[in-house]
Amino acid sequence: MLDFTTFREQTSYHEEIDILAEQYDINHRIAKKVKEELVKRNINNSDNETISSIIRMFKLREEPKSKKQLRAEEKQGNLDYLLKQFKEDKTNKQNINDKFKSIFVGVK
Repeated sequence: MLDFTTFREQTSYHEEIDILAEQYDINHRIAKKVKEELVKRNINNSDNETISSIIRMFKLREEPKSKKQLRAEEKQGNLDYLLKQFKEDKTNKQNINDKFKSIFVGVK
């Protein structure tokens, strides 16, 4: 069972996360990461410039991939598909050549 001091510390910790989320208009997951980073680096909550920098860092990590990355992945997928098709065509052509040779080997 928790004593009152531990309970109050946990409550204030969650309240600070809620305040960060509201103040900087971020979700709670990012606010929790920011709070953990502030505690780890021993940064004061009133240092708005540093907090903003940490929030930008976490937002960039959470941000979806850029269009350039998505296009590069799409091109790689297309190249993989074309390589697979080329190998299948090559195999089919080899099978046709083998059948053709087997038909005309006995004709000589």
